[in-house]
Amino acid sequence: FFSFCMVLHDRTVSEEADEPTRPASWIWYARLALGLAIAAVVLYTVTHLDLMKANLRTLTGWMHCHLLLGSLLLVLVYAIGTICFFPMSLVSICAGYVFGWLAVPLVISGAALGMTGAFLAARYIFRDFVDRAVQRNPKFLMIDQMLAREGWKIVAMLRIAPIIPYNVLNYALGVTDIAFVPYASASTVCIIPGVFLFVYIGKVAGSLESIFSGKSEAGLAVELSGLAVGGLGIVVFLVFVTQKVRSALQEAEGYVGLQDEDSNSEP
Repeated sequence: FFSFCMVLHDRTVSEEADEPTRPASWIWYARLALGLAIAAVVLYTVTHLDLMKANLRTLTGWMHCHLLLGSLLLVLVYAIGTICFFPMSLVSICAGYVFGWLAVPLVISGAALGMTGAFLAARYIFRDFVDRAVQRNPKFLMIDQMLAREGWKIVAMLRIAPIIPYNVLNYALGVTDIAFVPYASASTVCIIPGVFLFVYIGKVAGSLESIFSGKSEAGLAVELSGLAVGGLGIVVFLVFVTQKVRSALQEAEGYVGLQDEDSNSEP
């Protein structure tokens, strides 16, 4: 998010240098307001940790008692947070703590809504703004060329091995030629492993709390062993898949570079 903002800031600075009499853009003020709002939230959270913990316990208790409304609230918060560039990993962990494995389809639903919302906003509302920002990134230019050749396969690889931050990618892909259905399908399917990992972390936290508070009926050794084996399996799978995807992206990048050299060498 902050790297994305820096690109936008550099663009604004260069434009203002070229046109010194031009008034500041509303976009600059919007970024400033957003940054101040985020800083205020962080400052309030740090200085009111006890209150935040109490509110979190109250919220989780309410969700336990109102499962349907809590589920809808989670999906809505996740979708809005994704569109607004908030890091949603912590929300996934909290969802796993509150809902257990039920959080997996809820998080996927919210993420799918957020990803498609950001994609459509970049394509139809903020296209010129986003396009100017991402075109200065050489890595994105290479990815754009790979998308023209491989389409949804590159989207899937980028979701599994995020060489571009998750929230930035949602907007960046909106200014490419990828169609909506391949984007939405590949994005939704390929975030599932990561969702499982973060939800699992939250579920482990909830299970450990039950174990050490005496609420769990399962034996301590059996429960801890199951948690450890399951977590290790998920991590090993993600590391293996990520390495394979990164290798495939490097091969595709080399192929695109070779094709460009061949086209440039033609008379």
